[in-house]
Formats: sequence, C-alpha cells, structure tokens
Amino acid sequence: MLLPDVEGHCGLSRWEPSDAELGAAAYAIKAARAAAPHGEAEAARQLERHWQREQLPEAIRELVLDDQRLRNDICWSVFDC
Repeated sequence: MLLPDVEGHCGLSRWEPSDAELGAAAYAIKAARAAAPHGEAEAARQLERHWQREQLPEAIRELVLDDQRLRNDICWSVFDC
C-alpha cells in the first residue's frame, strides 16, 4: 500500500497488509486444511502457507511475515511455523 508522505505525494514510506489481505491468506490456508483428506490437514496447511510465502515479492516479504507473526492469534494460528 502506498501511503501519502507529509507533502501529500505518494511514497513507499510504510507498507502494511490490510486486514482483508491477511484474512484472505488465512482463509485460504484454513480451506486447504479443511479440504485435505483425513490425516493430511497439517501437511495441507503447511503446503498452502509455503506456497503463499513463495509468491511474496522480496521487497515486502519480511513485512508480511512480521505481520503474520503479530496477528497469528486472530487468524486461527494458521501462520505458525
């Protein structure tokens, strides 16, 4: 997300994933876990989480991972490593 700087111009001063973006990622992981065959839910969760993280651009990867750690508890703990 581009936030306006103090002069009103768009700049990359701070990027933070929105609740909707983080929620969508958490729901996708939760859905993968729910759709997995019996006994494979945890593997499906880890596979989906890994796939999502591989899609993150390097420029924002650490910011997103930090946000996942901070808000993991409100996202059914799907981002646990």
